[in-house]
Amino acid sequence: MAYIYDRPWTKDEQVATLNGVFIASGLVRFGMLVVHGHLHVETWISAAWAVTPMLAAILCGTWLLKFIPQQRLRTGVYLSLLAIGGRYLVLGA
Repeated sequence: MAYIYDRPWTKDEQVATLNGVFIASGLVRFGMLVVHGHLHVETWISAAWAVTPMLAAILCGTWLLKFIPQQRLRTGVYLSLLAIGGRYLVLGA
């Protein structure tokens, strides 16, 4: 993620690249869960309940992204990655 935000791309190019990475990795994980039979009825029910809030979050995030300057977005991403890394250093995996 830091690599993508460090490229001299536009904000739209960075977000589109990250979307592609997340979708691809999600599809691989989903395929592995299906192949190994780890998706039970309860999982599908939970996923169905999550669709509406997920779509609302995507729409709100897309709308808010229009108002965030690229440099401020980059700083926020770096601070988030720093916090996540610090958490792993202190608490472990």
